Order: sequence, then structure tokens, then C-alpha cells
Amino acid sequence: MSEERRKRAIVLSGGGAYGAYEVGVLKALLNGKSPATRFEPLVPDVVSGTSVGAYNSTCMVSRLAAGGARTAQDLEQLWLERIAGGPGACGNGVFRVRLDPAEYAQPACYIPDPLRPLKNTAQDTVYFAAQLMARTVSAMRSQGPLFARAVREIDLTALLDTEPFHDLIRETIDFDAVYRSPIALSISATAWETGRPRQFDNLSRTVTARSVQASASIPGVFPPTLVDGQPYVDGGLSRNTPLKPAIAAGAEVVHLVFLDPRVRDIPMRLPISTMTEMYRMIAILFADETRSQVAEIAQMNRGPAARTESHRPVEVYVYRPSPDVLEGLAGFLNFERSYIEKLIDAGYQDAVNHAGKPLTAATIPLEPSFPRV
Repeated sequence: MSEERRKRAIVLSGGGAYGAYEVGVLKALLNGKSPATRFEPLVPDVVSGTSVGAYNSTCMVSRLAAGGARTAQDLEQLWLERIAGGPGACGNGVFRVRLDPAEYAQPACYIPDPLRPLKNTAQDTVYFAAQLMARTVSAMRSQGPLFARAVREIDLTALLDTEPFHDLIRETIDFDAVYRSPIALSISATAWETGRPRQFDNLSRTVTARSVQASASIPGVFPPTLVDGQPYVDGGLSRNTPLKPAIAAGAEVVHLVFLDPRVRDIPMRLPISTMTEMYRMIAILFADETRSQVAEIAQMNRGPAARTESHRPVEVYVYRPSPDVLEGLAGFLNFERSYIEKLIDAGYQDAVNHAGKPLTAATIPLEPSFPRV
């Protein structure tokens, strides 16, 4: 069967602001600038994503009817002009810090509405007052030592207002276009009560603004999102690299953007830093999950079915940021425009300079160390 008739997939993992790297990779793939696509524009049949990858996936599918080049341009502009923060912008397009005094020093925050910072301060004050009352009542009703009760009531998500992300999803994604698209799209979120992944897809019309928001609701940063009356959080907790949904949809050539670092590239730090150790722990968990999926594909390519004429091996092309562009856990929430530009350029260059060979196929052995934890 010819290469042109093989089902192609794009799989985008989670990673907060590192999602800008995915945009750079997509810019190269959709414009036919990568040897991994034989320098032909990639037209995906299947797309799956988690967390920020869910946003990028859904936004991309909603626009691909206009062509890959136009879609890549739109995604880059969205990240640079709408999502990125910095000079000329009032914060970023994902969250705002409540009671942030910087809003009074940035002209973009009170032009054209001079009262905007005052309104935000008033709303934030009321919000914190309500939170304090609710937490006090909750602590009084609970049992145990005072310190333990106080610790249970700490909620760091209260510091961030995620309304900008709500608006971003609703204003930049045409969900009717997602449902009309012939591309099979799926995104994943994690059920907060059970810890199990849940898949949402455009065929069943369950990919909605709420499910996209749920897929990117990082615990401890964003509050859980209710979908069908149940709380959901970041899909990365249960399925950070959604390869299996793409394979289940029949994908035979997979372009995977994996945003987590090689663990060996995370410097060992003494004295120990809690943030660095957490970053290493998350990288180990996500790398192990990804490797197990790729190893399963490699085994499938070499199993009994691989010796039949009807079998077509699955090829996985991997794009992964180098340690030079990653900033640890802090980078997950760094939406400054200069950093977003750096990530987009890094993703583009990595895809343009890709070796052009899949990580795994019928005749290519899987690297024993992938993804080198």
C-alpha cells in the first residue's frame, strides 16, 4: 500500500507553556518543511492531545479546512498575540494573578477601560473574602488538630483567575467546525474522583469548551472543571501522551510531540530543591508512560501479525525539546512572549532538522533507552 494512503496522526502531549514548542513543530509539518514528511505538507487523518496538547489539537482541527499553512500561521499568531504576555499586553491569555499590583503599571490593563484594574481589585477582594469565610467554616466543621485542619484548607488555585483561559477556548475554537471535520479528534482528561482517564472525541461531539478546559486543568494551579456534573483535571495525570487513542483510530504514521525532558538532562542539585525534585519525578512518570506505549507499538510491529501480508507497521516520529529551551516546572507557566517565541522557533528547527527516520517501524529497533529516563 502506498505511503500516500497510510493514515497519519498527530499526537500532542501536555506541558503548559511548552505547548508553544508544539506550534513550532506543527508549523514545519503542516508546511512540508520536515524530512519526516518527505518535505510534503502533513495532512492528518487522526489527531489526539492532552492538556495544552488538547487545546492545540482542537484549535488546529477547527481550522484545518482552510489548509495546513493557514492553520499553522493562525496557531502561531494566537500564541504570540493572544496567549503570550509581556510588554504591550495585560498579563497572558491563560490566567491572571489575583490582586496583582502590576495591573496598575501596565497601560494595556486600563486601555480602553481605565477602571479595569479597580474592578479587578474589587472582584478579587470579594472573592478572597468569600473564600476565607468558606474555608473558616470548613475548618471549624472538620476534626483533628488545628494545624492539620488549617493545612487541609490551603488552596493555591485561589491565587489565579482562570477566566482568561475560559475566554481563550470559547473565542478561538469553532466547535461546529470541529464536529464537521473529517479528522478523527480525541482529547483526554482525568476523572478527579477515580483517577481514570476519559476520552472525548468529535465523532460523539463530546469535545467541548468544558472538556478542553478540563484536559488542561493542572491540579494545584487550576481548579477542577465540571463535565457532565463530574470534576475533571489535567489529562496528563492519567494519559500525558495519548498514543493509544491514535493507534485505536487506525493511525499508521504517527508524529508525536513529547514535551517532557530526558531525566538525565535534569541537573542533580545540591542542596536539594523541592521544585527540581518534583520536576524529576514528573519527568520519570511521563517518560515511563510514553516508553511503554512506544514499546508496545514496537512489539506489535514484530508480533505474529507482522508476518502477514495485510499488516502495516506503525511508524512513530518523535519531536522533543532539548534541555536548552526548558525551564523546569517554572517554564510550565512562563507565557512571556520572548519565551514563547523561543519555544516556537525551537520546535520548528527540530522538525526541520529531524533525522527523517521513525523511532519505531518494522525494520527499525526501538532504542533500549527511549525516552532515556
